[in-house]
Amino acid sequence: MKKSLLMLPALMMCAQANSQQLAFPGAEGFGAYATGGRGGTVVHVTNLNASGPGSLADAVSQPNRTVVFDVGGVIDITGQNLTIASNLTIAGQTAPGEGITIYGGRVIMSNSSNVIMRYIRMRGSISMPEDKCTLTMDYCDNVILDHCSISWGRWDNVHIKDANNITYQNCIISEGIEPQRFGAITDGTRNWTISHCLWTNNKSRNPKMKCYLQYYNNVVYNYGIGIVGGHSAADNYQDVMNNYFITGPSSGSSNKYFDQWTETDHLYSTGNYTDDNRDGKLNGRLITDYNGATPMQQPNLKCQAPMNLEPAEDAFHAVMEHAGASRVRDSHDLRIIEQLASLGTKGAFIANEQDVGGIGTLAGADAPADSDGDGMPDEWEKANGTDPDKADANGDADGNGYTNIEDYVNSLAHKSDYIMYPQAVTATLKDPTTVVLTWKNAEEGADKIVVEMSENGVDYTTAAEVEGNATTATIQGLKEGQVYYFRLKAVKGDEQSLYSAAVSVNDEHMRPAGGIPAGTEAFVPQEGMLYRIINYGTVPYNSGTTYAGAPKYLTFNADGTLGSTTDFEWNNPALLWEITPASEGEGQVYIRNYATREYLNPSTETVGDGARVTAVAQAAPFEIVFSTNETVAQSGLQGQVAMFRINSPQNKGQQLRPVTFEDNWIWGNGTIARADMAFTFSSLDASLLGLYTSALDDAIAAAELAAAEATVGNVTLGYPEEAYSDFTAAIAEAKATAGKAAAGNATQAEVDAAAEAMAAARKAFDGARIMTLAGYDSKKVHNIYSYGTISNSSTVDATAQVERRYLATVKKEDGITDSLVFIVGLSEEQIAAGQADPVSAMPEAQWNIEPGDGGCAYISNTKTGTYLRIAGTLSAEPVTVYPYYAKDDNGKHAFYIETSPDNNRCLNVGTPDADGKGGSIAFAWPADRTRLRWVVDELDIASAIKGTGNNGGRGKPTATEYYNMQGMRLDNVPHNGIYIVKTTFADGTVTTHKATR
Repeated sequence: MKKSLLMLPALMMCAQANSQQLAFPGAEGFGAYATGGRGGTVVHVTNLNASGPGSLADAVSQPNRTVVFDVGGVIDITGQNLTIASNLTIAGQTAPGEGITIYGGRVIMSNSSNVIMRYIRMRGSISMPEDKCTLTMDYCDNVILDHCSISWGRWDNVHIKDANNITYQNCIISEGIEPQRFGAITDGTRNWTISHCLWTNNKSRNPKMKCYLQYYNNVVYNYGIGIVGGHSAADNYQDVMNNYFITGPSSGSSNKYFDQWTETDHLYSTGNYTDDNRDGKLNGRLITDYNGATPMQQPNLKCQAPMNLEPAEDAFHAVMEHAGASRVRDSHDLRIIEQLASLGTKGAFIANEQDVGGIGTLAGADAPADSDGDGMPDEWEKANGTDPDKADANGDADGNGYTNIEDYVNSLAHKSDYIMYPQAVTATLKDPTTVVLTWKNAEEGADKIVVEMSENGVDYTTAAEVEGNATTATIQGLKEGQVYYFRLKAVKGDEQSLYSAAVSVNDEHMRPAGGIPAGTEAFVPQEGMLYRIINYGTVPYNSGTTYAGAPKYLTFNADGTLGSTTDFEWNNPALLWEITPASEGEGQVYIRNYATREYLNPSTETVGDGARVTAVAQAAPFEIVFSTNETVAQSGLQGQVAMFRINSPQNKGQQLRPVTFEDNWIWGNGTIARADMAFTFSSLDASLLGLYTSALDDAIAAAELAAAEATVGNVTLGYPEEAYSDFTAAIAEAKATAGKAAAGNATQAEVDAAAEAMAAARKAFDGARIMTLAGYDSKKVHNIYSYGTISNSSTVDATAQVERRYLATVKKEDGITDSLVFIVGLSEEQIAAGQADPVSAMPEAQWNIEPGDGGCAYISNTKTGTYLRIAGTLSAEPVTVYPYYAKDDNGKHAFYIETSPDNNRCLNVGTPDADGKGGSIAFAWPADRTRLRWVVDELDIASAIKGTGNNGGRGKPTATEYYNMQGMRLDNVPHNGIYIVKTTFADGTVTTHKATR
């Protein structure tokens, strides 16, 4: 194709010089000057949770942030929304492995401004409400989306209303699902640039242009209707330049590349091509019609940002190469690009994500080392002249106008050299001893494909090696009826891919989900079979529920109530039910849980705050009644599934229904055909079950991890050597039973008992952990300080900028009584910078510590020799206090200093004096507050004056005994009242004094 001169006016108009800093190099269009999180805080996403600390939802909930990823994979937000604040840079290109996909719910950016989002996949779900979109951007301003993939929206993939200065570039907007299957709708948006994007497998609205839109170098493929005009009373202005419209298998006979335009649509159209012959070649013709729009001779919109306007054919190849989250394309974008490459022969509209295999998986990887946590890996910092030992993310080492963290994330904005593993692997038995594997190659130019095989899904051996372009392999010599697992990897030079998802044969009884095929209108239990009872409702106790939910398996909870779980284990007896014919009447059955051997209760019982269906020992009859045949999105079956009601004859024919899926099931109604009250069944031959060892295996794995991470010895948060020895012995015993089970030499009762014993040993080990002050040197002196301030009384976490509040003693006005106070010293930041803290060196703020019984300690002041007690004054006689670990403050163990193990009133930073240099000590009950926690810091000086105060050189206490006023010895410290304390010191001196509690 020749380069058309028709592109020149628009190119000139958008290439004017502009002094503003682009969002990133290569940013185009009206959103090109979004500032994102520039100059703000760097926040790491550390897990794939839908919410909570370390999640993406938490990271994007506050403004002025650059969000980087330490993990890669799928973030499942089914049933939730992910809401994006303003002034954010979301750098999906930093995610290791195969990047980030947000799945199952809505991403909402409404009312946000200055957002940069790159290399993120947003895929909705059939589980969303039918009138919702995957991405909503209403009332936004200054936003740019680059290399994002957006799909599976129910109404449209994108909803954008009354927004301004927006850019979509290098994105894929694809596969809108039922009920509409549309691309994007906008209303009232001004200055929206869409460039080098792929719109595919959408019935219409690619997009709907009820706006002021700059639309250039896009590819629209396999559409029912291509781009749609605003066709409204309001005037709209559309510049449509150098795009390619290519029909596909779902496009029908008419080629509606432009549709639904009226004279209020002011259309500037130039350099656009359509290819509608579906011959597998790019050989389109120039579009010259306007289909009802008012034709414009010059572009409507003027944009000062750069504009990479190229001929439509060049744009096609650019989109093929770069569109979507293409740093590493996932299986869905690879599939879509393969369809586009077919140029008319591949592609389809879909009803829901299950039509294309569901969300699938993404492989993560280890994030590069970032020792200072500033979002820039150490190796990159060393190579680019920044310092990996301090946070300098917002500096500008090279003076290019972008911060250092921007330079780093921008450096990742290209295709990765990551090697993709084979996709869409299938395994089919050709005969009982031969399996045929098929797959698609996602890595061009691979040297070979390695096929590995396993009988247990853990230990794999190489079964075959085939050419890098092969797509099938045949494995012979299998044992008939044996379950086999297969996985594949690609090898290219010295590099190799991760493994594909494993596939298996002879595993029908081990697969999740499932159900009874449609057309079965009578459930007849088979002898020797066990059943999973499955519910696919999206919402419990709600008429709006659908059959698009994840499979939920009925089970009894630990408290004996009926619940369900989405956690699938094929051989977990708690998920299996014996369903047998009942003697009470034809068609009736008994339902008994295979793990507990208890029956489903046909009535409800009051448990806690309400009625529940429970487990009972006595069998009672039920009726399983056909309800309807349904298309079930997550059943894993191609056809429809027969759904049934479970009715209770004893409860007036009422049916089983959830109030909450997790733990609250009741009997109600009796004839409603609704997803939350309908069930299907998957079966398992009881003879295949064998021993259930998962609970034991999990307990051993968790115990071994706890033992490996344990610190052994007499230190805070350590474990006594005896407790560690007992724990490791218990692990060895449990592993011996697991070994017997694997060899077929154990019973289920022995396995269950070993799992219970391992759990008990773990509980005992956890209980033995030393939570008190331990491991200190009693020959040294110590500072005791808190980071708490009254002005920040609700502060939970300490910071390096808060000054230390040293525990100290002063004489009261009578000149005799020692009183507790705090004195404000320096902050950790100041001390780390080399400043000496004068308060630390004051004898009044230095303390001697001697061990007491049961984690208690005697803490005396170095200067006065008087003893710390939980009171406003110090004691001349020895008194024990109880330092108990609370949490780490600024990387140091911090303690509640309490009265005793069983009376936990503790020290509290009190009210500061008017000069702010110190204040009194108060007392409170433990809570998560910095003002209640105290760090005990050993000083690097000997306790030279130790024992020279009121203690009179008697040495440390060696024994403490308690007596009541009648002279009777007490075993424990009294909870209240008056008693006598007898203390024996190292020199043999014995003192007694009265004490009151």
